[in-house]
Amino acid sequence: MFYRPICLLLLLSASVYAAEPKQAIVESLKQLADRNPQVRDKAGNELMALDQTDLPLLRQVIAKSPQLKVSQIAALYDIVCYLHVRSAMLKLPKMPNGFLGVSLPSTALTDTRNEPAGFAIVSRLNGFVGFRKLQDGDVITAVGLGDDLQPVSTPAQFQTIIRSYAAGQRISLRVMRGIVPMTIQLNLDAAPQLNDAGAPISDIILDAEIDAEKYWETNFTPLIATKEI
Repeated sequence: MFYRPICLLLLLSASVYAAEPKQAIVESLKQLADRNPQVRDKAGNELMALDQTDLPLLRQVIAKSPQLKVSQIAALYDIVCYLHVRSAMLKLPKMPNGFLGVSLPSTALTDTRNEPAGFAIVSRLNGFVGFRKLQDGDVITAVGLGDDLQPVSTPAQFQTIIRSYAAGQRISLRVMRGIVPMTIQLNLDAAPQLNDAGAPISDIILDAEIDAEKYWETNFTPLIATKEI
């Protein structure tokens, strides 16, 4: 005799859990238009934390939203493509060591005393955590676990440290973004396992980006065309 209240409770609980992610997407979508670049960056990062399976929900939120600014549309394109490419990257064979997914220079920066002053990220690989959490031009000065950060003077030293961590391990990076110092925490991806005869990771990402572009054009472009200011 108690099955009806129990079933009703389960249905209400499911609807609450379904509503919470949707509301978070609504708020992040609004923040993509914020005047503060740090607020916009945070919102984009939160949306990139979604899964590819959440893209239909994102599309629903966009459909019910008012007009979108150009900055929101540009950010949404990057977010949708990232999620689509990331899904493809997660299907690749994996190695046990950690992977950030960024390209680094061959030499470090120096300060006014000609001392090592970190190094700037040259570019990021779409679909990996470095693409989501970092920006081109970010200057990395230290890396570690939690609050125990070790200064890094060369890109080679940094790469060796990253490879010593396990996939999924949570690390901290001390970064200068422009003139703003910040500490960024992230969970390392697993390094993709590619054989010598296979395509390089850049080609695999390019193929995934082409598929992502098609997905955007089919599923988002017609919808956003009705929302653009």
